[in-house]
Amino acid sequence: MFCLLACLLASLATITVKHYLTTVNGFYSGSVRGNWAAVEEDAYNNAKAQIFHDLCNDPQAAFVQVDGESKKIQDHGRKCWYNGNHPEKVISEHAHTDYTKFPQHKFKSWQGNRTIEFDFEIEITLI
Repeated sequence: MFCLLACLLASLATITVKHYLTTVNGFYSGSVRGNWAAVEEDAYNNAKAQIFHDLCNDPQAAFVQVDGESKKIQDHGRKCWYNGNHPEKVISEHAHTDYTKFPQHKFKSWQGNRTIEFDFEIEITLI
């Protein structure tokens, strides 16, 4: 009976979706030429860490979850979790390729960085 009541109350909770904008820099340096996927993954991980930190510093937050990271802060307040939606917009990018010295002039390494703005959707319920 208690489980049924708890499930019913959980289903009646109001979910609010808030958008959190964050602009971060992603970087890659290595032997794979044009590895923009690694640059974007670095930026995405930096953005998730920044959003998690910001949500944990919210005085009304009781529980925060962003992908694999979660933290219980207090017993009552807002439950905040990242729902997986994160439209992104590239602000700027720069790439640089290093070659060995003349006469070989062979590929040595590639570096790329991108500034990306992420729009995270965070679902919030009161607990």
